[in-house]
Amino acid sequence: MVLNNKTKLVLLAIVAITLLLVSNVFQAFAAQGQGQKGVPTLAVYVHVINDDGGTMKASDFAVTVTAKDPSPAIFSGSETGTTVTMKNSEYKVTELAVKGYKTSYSPGCSGRINTNEAKTCLITNEDIAPHLKVIKHVINDNGGIAKASDFGINVCCNNPSPSSFPGSEEGTDVKIGTGYYSVYEDWKPGYSQSYSPECNDQINLGETKTCTITNDDLPKAQLVVIKHVINNDGGTASSSDFTIVVDGNSQSTAFQGSEAGTTVTIYEGYYNVWEYNRPDYSQSNSPDCSGIIKGGEIKTCTITNDDIQPAHLIVKKHVINDNTGWYRCNNLSRMVRCV
Repeated sequence: MVLNNKTKLVLLAIVAITLLLVSNVFQAFAAQGQGQKGVPTLAVYVHVINDDGGTMKASDFAVTVTAKDPSPAIFSGSETGTTVTMKNSEYKVTELAVKGYKTSYSPGCSGRINTNEAKTCLITNEDIAPHLKVIKHVINDNGGIAKASDFGINVCCNNPSPSSFPGSEEGTDVKIGTGYYSVYEDWKPGYSQSYSPECNDQINLGETKTCTITNDDLPKAQLVVIKHVINNDGGTASSSDFTIVVDGNSQSTAFQGSEAGTTVTIYEGYYNVWEYNRPDYSQSNSPDCSGIIKGGEIKTCTITNDDIQPAHLIVKKHVINDNTGWYRCNNLSRMVRCV
């Protein structure tokens, strides 16, 4: 068959268009394959360390990747890793801060990534132990000489470390678990105590709190203790035969009684005077043998003991001789008094 020139031109045009279309499709597929193969990838791992009471897991942390067309750009953390694709660009991986955890990033979490590169970013989150700072402050404005280290301090609950230690004006750092805690100190005579609010409180992961215990020396007072003994029923005890004790806001003091009186220096506050009882003497105390005393005051306590009259038993013996009996009272026993 012989084709005319016009028909030849039409056929040539169809072939040319077909070849062009095939070529474009091939190039498109080739370009698509080339791009998928060479795309930069970043593997992001989130690791969580809970060795101080934390309970968070990797998925509780939100991760953001800033780059050119990152996918995904925002996602939850994973210990097994998350693969992020992006275009050639500078990139940076950040994580939303979570209270109570400190975050560290590996070098691969920021920089530049190029075609065919695969990088790894490791984000580590470690729980932060709570800390309690305990400050001991001592005020000596009434002649006291104690210093901060003379007071023993104790921290209760949630595994404190240390749990017991001497006081310090600079403060002592105590690592402690989360939850309720309390701070208290060993009592020392002659000093009042006051605690700041954070000495009994709750503490959370990552928190730092400060407890201040203040001790102020107390002013002194004098108490004169007189021991008076009455022996009008055969008693023979003297004032020094009685042991007297003074206690209360001061360290207990014991001494022998004295008719002339014994002067005891005590601290301001509550006091009480008492003695060891004797069964053969009654006891009475004056009003100032217990109560509240202020600094600079002088009070007198008098303890009076009166011997107790011995008991008497009278035994009467009566003899009846109405059946020829002849015994009289005096014949029965020398131990019985006849009346």
